[in-house]
Amino acid sequence: MANPLLAALHGVDYLLPDGTQLFADLNEAIGAETVGVIGHNGSGKSTFGKLVSGELAPTRGRIERARPVVRVSQESGAADAASLAELAGLHAPLAALRRLAQGEALPDDFDTIGERWDIEARWDALLERAQLDESMSPASLSGGQRMLLCLAGAFCSEAELLLLDEPSNHLDSAHRAWLAGEIGRWRDSGRGLLLITHDRALLANVDRTIETRPPLLKRYGGGWSVVQAQRGAELEAANARLERAKTERSREQHALREQAERAARRNARGARDAKTANQAKLLLGLREDRAEQTNGARAMRHARRQQELQDEVSDAFGALAGALQCPEFPERDEVLVPQGQETLVLDEVRAPWGWQAPLTWSARGPVRLAITGPNGCGKSTLLRMIAGELAPASGTIRRPLHCPLLDQSLRMLDQHAPLLEQFERAARGLGEGRLRQHLAKAGLPAKRLRQPCHALSGGEQMRAALLLAMLGQPPARMLLLDEPTNHLDLAATEALEHMLRSWTGALVVVSHDERFLDQLNLTHRIEPTDAGWVLQDRA
Repeated sequence: MANPLLAALHGVDYLLPDGTQLFADLNEAIGAETVGVIGHNGSGKSTFGKLVSGELAPTRGRIERARPVVRVSQESGAADAASLAELAGLHAPLAALRRLAQGEALPDDFDTIGERWDIEARWDALLERAQLDESMSPASLSGGQRMLLCLAGAFCSEAELLLLDEPSNHLDSAHRAWLAGEIGRWRDSGRGLLLITHDRALLANVDRTIETRPPLLKRYGGGWSVVQAQRGAELEAANARLERAKTERSREQHALREQAERAARRNARGARDAKTANQAKLLLGLREDRAEQTNGARAMRHARRQQELQDEVSDAFGALAGALQCPEFPERDEVLVPQGQETLVLDEVRAPWGWQAPLTWSARGPVRLAITGPNGCGKSTLLRMIAGELAPASGTIRRPLHCPLLDQSLRMLDQHAPLLEQFERAARGLGEGRLRQHLAKAGLPAKRLRQPCHALSGGEQMRAALLLAMLGQPPARMLLLDEPTNHLDLAATEALEHMLRSWTGALVVVSHDERFLDQLNLTHRIEPTDAGWVLQDRA
């Protein structure tokens, strides 16, 4: 039986408010399937989702969609919601069920409940799992808790097509597992899901993947493993094309030089013969003019061919860059933290709030420490204490290395100052040319450098902050990173993994992304629990 059509785009164009064309002639059908949507930051992933959901109207073309369609964005959750159930969008069906149980049902209550007779049991189980109480104020919730409730409401809805935009951001490991389970159940129910995410664990299980590459879409016939394999083949082909173009350029340049040298020798012989021959001056002049014309025509032909060869290499290089689509961060060749050097000492440290178990731990050399655990257990608090931004309630911390903190709010960036100006202040002596080169390789083009930071996307700001931490003076010798992949696209996440693997300094990172942590060659892992600290030596 064929999948029912839940949404379809027919010849859709979309222009941004400034008149720039983002998409052109999109034709796409979405059925009862799970579709992953990937793409660079700023490539239109969220805009594509809003077009499918009906929150945005196409500039041209038409969109069919099943009803109802529910979309959960990174900003979902009304700040002024009166209750947790209202925040999750479940106040109406829960209230209808409770009136029905009390024998006070209203005429529309059965329609409001629909097929969701188990919604109260599911709601109670979610609150227990999230350690939430229905009497709590929505304003008191963390970002992860708010996202969890919005996701729960969406999974309890009667939508035929669900659109989730970066749903795993701010969720801890346990709730990421809950999300994966809910996605599986939704999929098994025969309904459609559009999953906009850079979470490789979620992408591994989608039916197919769409990549936003304005003005078009690129399609992959499977999940993340298929995307990786196809990208690898594209990269290999692009590399081969570049090598062929460079070899051809070198071969023909050599042939052109030989032609020019032979012509020069012929001209020299002709000039010598003309001087010794008994020829009229007029005839000699004509021969010289013809030689000059011949040489000029040859030079023009050679120049055109040289340009054609260079264009072929440039096109091949552009194809390779397109296949890579991977920002680069500078690698440090020098040893920033030698073996045996004291890196970090924590002596009977207690947090000023939250968990109160004391922590004693010390490290030497280029330690690579991950701090993990559920939301609210104190991971970011510990990182701020290590950075010196927060004093412990008791105990002492010794940090002999310069260790900039890259927190989730990116406070190291001045939101009102142009990016290039901030780098010129922080990376004194590097030079504007080198700075521009580093910024361009990190995916921050020249046209963005004069803009204030608040005009950049979340991913662009994260890349800028990472680069600023690395290039600033004094140079960082220990990086403190709090959920650094939250706003990065897949290419930038992989670039960060590559950079951090080659980082010769120390590293302390807070993250829920297990695939990201697996790439960092961790030496230690630590987690605060109700029973105290759990420390793993992974060296």
